[in-house]
Amino acid sequence: MRTLKQTYLEHDMALLQMIAATVGLELAARNRRAAAVELAGCLQQSEQFRITCTGLSTEALDALHALILSDGRMPVATAARRFGKVRPLGPGARQREHPARKPANSLESLWYHGLIGRAFDDQPTPQEYYYVPQELCTLLSPSVENQT
Repeated sequence: MRTLKQTYLEHDMALLQMIAATVGLELAARNRRAAAVELAGCLQQSEQFRITCTGLSTEALDALHALILSDGRMPVATAARRFGKVRPLGPGARQREHPARKPANSLESLWYHGLIGRAFDDQPTPQEYYYVPQELCTLLSPSVENQT
C-alpha cells in the first residue's frame, strides 16, 4: 500500500494547497516536493487527522470505511458506482469550480480532503483503483473494527 508521502508526491502544487486549505492547514513549503512532505507529516498526526475527518459528511465517512473494509483499496469502477466519480479537473478548473468546497459526491470529498489516492496496479490483473494511504488505514482501522 502506498504512503501519504508517495500519494502527495503525485499531486501538483495547486492540488496540495487545495487539500491543505480544505483541512485547515497553511503550507509553509513553496515547492511541490516540500509541500507534499509537509502535508503528509501534518495529516498523519492523530489530532489533525481527527479534525480532517470531522469535516466529512456521513456519506463520505461511509465511503472511507467501505474502502478500509476492502483492504484499503477498491477498483475505480466499483468505487465510482458506489460513491460517485472524482471529476478530472486540472488546476484552472479546480480554481474556477472549487470542488473542495462543493464536492460532487462522497468520493470527491475524500479526494479533496487528501484521504485517498488513485493508482494503477498490474497484479494480478491490470486495474486502476482508489486507496487509503497506509498511515491513514492504521489510524482508521480501530474505529472501523468497532463499527462492524
